[in-house]
Amino acid sequence: MRVAAAALGVACLVASIGGAAACTCRQPRPGDADFDVYRKDPQEWSFARAAIVVRGRILSVKTPGWWSSDDTVRATMRVTAVLKGVVPPGDLTLLTGSGGGDCGFGSDFEDIAGSPREVALEVVPVTGTSEDKGAYGVGLCRYSDWTTANGK
Repeated sequence: MRVAAAALGVACLVASIGGAAACTCRQPRPGDADFDVYRKDPQEWSFARAAIVVRGRILSVKTPGWWSSDDTVRATMRVTAVLKGVVPPGDLTLLTGSGGGDCGFGSDFEDIAGSPREVALEVVPVTGTSEDKGAYGVGLCRYSDWTTANGK
């Protein structure tokens, strides 16, 4: 049980080389009401906390250029199933960080873009600029299941 918690902790504490940026995900601690659920199955705990979870294929990915100060990766997902919550019909625009300590999926999306493989993700409506209106945020600290992306 501690191994699963430690593995998730290590995955979420990715320090970038030459910088202080790190991804830090909130996890229950001993004494928290949901600690036993988390310790038994971190995926189940994460799914239970999610409001919206969708499964689908990543169709395309747009990564920022090396010259850009915006590290946001934009991906288009074709939703094949809504596992929890409600999303509008059609493809979704997903926003995530580029990785390297910002809790984003970055190159993970590029690796499966355009393939028939699917991934299940918790998506959170983005509030902010008009450019991102209607988009959904995703990241390492939210529910994700890449087993369908790996063909399992």
